[in-house]
Amino acid sequence: MTSTLLPHLAAADQKARSQVLPSQLTTSQLAGHLGTQAMKAPEIARPVPLHQMPIQEVMTSPAVTVGRATTLAQAAALLTFWQVSTAPVVDEGGVLVGVVTATDLIRGVLAPASHQNDAGGVWSMRNPPTTVEQVMSWPVATVEVGDDVAFAVFLFLDPEIRCLPVTQNGCVVGVVTRQDLLGAS
Repeated sequence: MTSTLLPHLAAADQKARSQVLPSQLTTSQLAGHLGTQAMKAPEIARPVPLHQMPIQEVMTSPAVTVGRATTLAQAAALLTFWQVSTAPVVDEGGVLVGVVTATDLIRGVLAPASHQNDAGGVWSMRNPPTTVEQVMSWPVATVEVGDDVAFAVFLFLDPEIRCLPVTQNGCVVGVVTRQDLLGAS
């Protein structure tokens, strides 16, 4: 049976090799070959301009947040569990008071002899930081719920900004990251 199948396979292979692939045809040849209907461009939804796209369409909500009194170990565990590198720091009412990054936590745990954080606190190896409030960054660039994506893009032009808390009346309702914007484009 194998001997009778081989000639048929060889003939099919030769026929396939002799056919012209659509990628080898010119546009006019392809149009003639497939008909003019096949040459029409498919309808593609037009992207919404960034200045018209609301931030809610790209933000992650709810945001992973930590409180001021959260320990560095707890914050590190949270960032690791949720696979994020930044978390907004909120007070008891959910109002934004800062942000803590993985870098802030590393700096806090592996503190140099003396360091001053963005919030103005000074700590040393004799008096190492223990809470998020001691290592968090402040002030924080934010976007409001009513802002558009173009404003977030403008803020992300600053290489120091990698995550923007989204607030409504001062309370954190979500976050936007550079990856969120890349996914929206």
